[in-house]
Amino acid sequence: MDHCVNPCPGYPSLGQYYGDRAAHECVSQCPLKTGTTYGMQFADDTTSTCVDVCPSGIELGSVVKAYFHDLTNRQCVTVCPDTEPYRYASNRSCLASCPDGSYADDSTMTCAGSCYKDAVVPTYMDDFLNACVARCEGEDWWADYLTGKCTASCSAGQFEDNSTIWHRCIDVCPAPVYFGDSFSGKCLDHCYGGHFGDSHPTDATGQLRVCVDECHGGYFGLLSGNRACVQKCPNGTWGEYVGMTCALEPTDCDPDKYADNYTNLCVGIGSCSNYQFSTDATQTCVDTCPEGEFADESDMHCKTACLGLYFADPGINKCVLVCYTEDYFADVDSGNKCVENCNASGSTPFR
Repeated sequence: MDHCVNPCPGYPSLGQYYGDRAAHECVSQCPLKTGTTYGMQFADDTTSTCVDVCPSGIELGSVVKAYFHDLTNRQCVTVCPDTEPYRYASNRSCLASCPDGSYADDSTMTCAGSCYKDAVVPTYMDDFLNACVARCEGEDWWADYLTGKCTASCSAGQFEDNSTIWHRCIDVCPAPVYFGDSFSGKCLDHCYGGHFGDSHPTDATGQLRVCVDECHGGYFGLLSGNRACVQKCPNGTWGEYVGMTCALEPTDCDPDKYADNYTNLCVGIGSCSNYQFSTDATQTCVDTCPEGEFADESDMHCKTACLGLYFADPGINKCVLVCYTEDYFADVDSGNKCVENCNASGSTPFR
């Protein structure tokens, strides 16, 4: 039997009914209505009526729960439905995805103005998805802490790090393998184009683990492998101070320098270690001068001819003041050599 009620009733089998003021009827779903903010009315549980705009909120103890407009079911709700789960504060609507300029935050189920880069598990603003994401997906899509956004290009002074699944922009590339390349803006496992991986702060920027034109602080650049700056060149290479690199061959040392296998350095005449001699024949430091050269202890260099008061003794391959080899004579006329037969130069032997 029809009769007038206020408020409209609810039924266990049929659910709550709401008062449609224009039709003066109790309805199970509020009507579409032109001229209203949303083009429809919404079922308001606080008054059991259909309203143009949902109330701002309801007090539940000490907590105020905000109401949002469920555009699909035409209801005022505090929790949006699964089909439109995100609460958008600007017009208090439930949305399936957030509009440009806001980001779907699954931790709060809201369309947020920004994400939480400082959280224990940080999230970043993804403008393609309009969502807060823990990981920026895509080959060239990076989480930039300085901006809090996913970006195609990291902020100045940061490098793209794809050594993990997180695709981050970072200040210092991860040790011990990666170096920041300011030329490409990426963390690389070795530097390219004549650059070297420097693990120490550069003089100019103070940055760590970056690719540099030249190693500094007494470090040498490897010309092979990961092209890192090292304090001592590995065996079989030699540190050349001109250019601060590890020479791959003795002939890669600067002219008038020699490969010293004890120190792994390119050294000048007289600077070979362990009482070795420098030789032009191989551009190395040697214990004994090669055939045809003589060790001159005055400058620790192998020479093809001895000078001044010194004579080339072929028996011991040295420049000497007195010939040591038995039955050899110091002969000035033969070019400061120790010889067996003075007659070859027309000289007369003297003991």
